[in-house]
Amino acid sequence: MSKHNKIIAFVTPEVFVCPELHTVAGGLGVFSGAVLNAAYKRGIPLVGFTILPREGYYDQGLDLELGMTVSYTPRHYPHMLENTGIRLRIEICGSPVFVQVHRLRRGKFGFSEIYFFDADIPENDDLSRLNTLHLYGGSFSRGANLDRKISQSLLIGKATVALIEHLQLEVQTLHINESHCSFAAVDYFQKFLREGRRGALASVRDMVRFTTHTPVDAGNPRYPIDRVAYLSGYDRDMLVEVGGDEEEFSMTGAGVYLAGHTNAVSKKHLKKARMLVGRFVKSPPQKPIISITNGASQDFWQYADFHNARTPHELMQAKRQHRKTLIDLVEGISGKTLHREHMIVVWARRFAEYKRPKLIFYNIDWLRSAIALGRMQLVYAGKPHPDDKAMVDEWNSIYAMSKSFANLVILPGFDMEMNRTLKAGADVWLNTPRAPYEACGTSGMSAAMVGAVNCSTPDGWMLEADPENAFLFGSNGVQDSDQDAFDAHELYTCFDKKIMPLFYGNQFRWYNKALAAKQEMEKHWTADRMLKEYTDIMYR
Repeated sequence: MSKHNKIIAFVTPEVFVCPELHTVAGGLGVFSGAVLNAAYKRGIPLVGFTILPREGYYDQGLDLELGMTVSYTPRHYPHMLENTGIRLRIEICGSPVFVQVHRLRRGKFGFSEIYFFDADIPENDDLSRLNTLHLYGGSFSRGANLDRKISQSLLIGKATVALIEHLQLEVQTLHINESHCSFAAVDYFQKFLREGRRGALASVRDMVRFTTHTPVDAGNPRYPIDRVAYLSGYDRDMLVEVGGDEEEFSMTGAGVYLAGHTNAVSKKHLKKARMLVGRFVKSPPQKPIISITNGASQDFWQYADFHNARTPHELMQAKRQHRKTLIDLVEGISGKTLHREHMIVVWARRFAEYKRPKLIFYNIDWLRSAIALGRMQLVYAGKPHPDDKAMVDEWNSIYAMSKSFANLVILPGFDMEMNRTLKAGADVWLNTPRAPYEACGTSGMSAAMVGAVNCSTPDGWMLEADPENAFLFGSNGVQDSDQDAFDAHELYTCFDKKIMPLFYGNQFRWYNKALAAKQEMEKHWTADRMLKEYTDIMYR
């Protein structure tokens, strides 16, 4: 294969292609899909590698008395994915695991080629079949445990390398996204060592690029090193070398150690990532960690009427039409009818503690007054991890309160299609992470592409955006016991003094601000811009 036919192997634990393909849990999947879409448009030879989780993340429902429900539906995609007929054989825990390979053909849905790994096939025993059944190993209710989480990461890494060899692909760059995929680099390193290759570490680093996507511990797992050695079959001394510790194997440490380049996903995240790496890697990275701020896909998120809006009036007309669609969605799910002329504020994303979904509830009297007077209509949606009892309880508490607030609603069944509808219909996109834990947070980019104005704490990508095109409030990461109280007070002040007076007092100025934000997104915060930076810096 000539140099020009070399590929960029893009390895990710999740990917968003379209709402009908349930292979996404959150922001990393949205990022991965944006990259693979942008690469296809630009003709970049980037190929995706991930798992095919038959039961996805989970299906979110609602019991009117008990609250949020969790269920699982096995899904097959014969009309979307091609069964390649390839069955890989890898080893986990000293036993063979067979992996069926499915493919999204290049160009379908406007995406680069993506290979999906499926272990839920008859050739495997019951335990092995669970390795790809759910994203990130699933939940405790479905039998998730430490071994399954390690095994899924091993499967992603080993199957990626095995398929590349089977297809005789020549890899220019192996791009590992998040530490869950670090075993792809480890597998290459182990192979090079066993082959007696001189300069094995240098060879791996010449090929591997690593992106860390979160400073939160759940995205940077550490596993007992003896358990990793037992399940993987890798040499223990090699694992200690790359994982950085005699007792625990750091997935993030391995990714950084084996990568020639490592990047964070915003300038603010870069500072946190450098501190994080210092905890996990005994020796400094080969090159200083850099930042490439994420971008959002216009192809999926931006409807044509928003794309074509060139004036505040045109943007207002588009927003009114999509606000009606949002109102119809809310009524169809909850039975509540929102007012077409009153401000709609939306909080919709993964429910996680650091994202503080209930920050606006800190002073319930303020919220009750704002909703009762009709100044604000508040729409919530999003999924907590089913094992995160605190966040499930938080979701349910918002649902319980919504029963007594006419203009408060929380929607079950959150997925990317609902997400798109909510963004297009929202006037204000509310973002409340506790700084500095939001690595980037692209939902605000895609919301602004469809005329929503961001109201956000100063964290992640918002620190790089034009502050004139959004409403910022709260602290920038000075963490103490009063941070939530301070941020909540600043949030209320922002609504009382800035957002509501502008929205209800001068619609032209409101949509002028929204138009300026939209135009900023189109110029600076697209996936096309992001991929160009990866191509120019990481993939050289």
